Amino acid sequence: MGVMTPGFEFTGSVGNLSAYRMRGSDKIIIRTKGGASKEKIKKAPEFELTRRNNHEFGGRSTAVKWLRRMMHPVNGLADYNIAGSLNALLKPIQVSDTVNEKGKRNVCISKAPHLLEGFNCNKHNSFDSIVRNPVRCTISKETLTATIASPELIHGINFFIPGRFAFFSMVVSFGVVPDLFYGKDHYEPAQGYSQFYPETVHTNWQPVLKGAAAETIEITLNTIPPDTNFSLMVSIGIRFGTMGENDEVLQLKRVGAGKVLGMG
Repeated sequence: MGVMTPGFEFTGSVGNLSAYRMRGSDKIIIRTKGGASKEKIKKAPEFELTRRNNHEFGGRSTAVKWLRRMMHPVNGLADYNIAGSLNALLKPIQVSDTVNEKGKRNVCISKAPHLLEGFNCNKHNSFDSIVRNPVRCTISKETLTATIASPELIHGINFFIPGRFAFFSMVVSFGVVPDLFYGKDHYEPAQGYSQFYPETVHTNWQPVLKGAAAETIEITLNTIPPDTNFSLMVSIGIRFGTMGENDEVLQLKRVGAGKVLGMG
């Protein structure tokens, strides 16, 4: 993989080269095409290790889909594609499975949920660079509840805005992330989790210059997990808005910041 220099830029395919833009980068990425065929990778003995690695990568990718589902309201505040970074964080969790052979190791986030705490959805202006005092979070798997305590926000003191925005609001998402187990050539939860979606709270829009008083948010899951093979995740984001018609604040797209606040 390479990066084009200014003065010689294009996107698309030329011969054996493919050039494209990647979200989160202002550069054009260029790479060569080719490699072994899908059929050869699928069946040839010399690609056995590749197949095992692909199986496990797929398991982590399925786990990432669950993570992104549970932090759905915060995903739109990211300034790059967070899927790859989340996948990388899950690798040590998968490698810690010493019972199953490589290629079939489970992705049990509940074994080490703390590894995901503090994950940032932004490379340029992180949540912690905007809200300088910590937001506290308490999670209970017994009661399926989360308590989030946001500090008083004072513009220019512990609240710094990366731009000229009129309004801001917090968004908190609370959801279930099941452990994934290998079976029948794919990864899935031990029992059914298909109907699980995050519980979400949006705070009222506030003028940026006014800041906000300290606030405590309590969230309870409305759906009970079918087993104990799961983690609870709280993600938080700060979004910005502008005044629209009829005195309604409209959220600005792709502006703000988010992070994984807590895991339990």
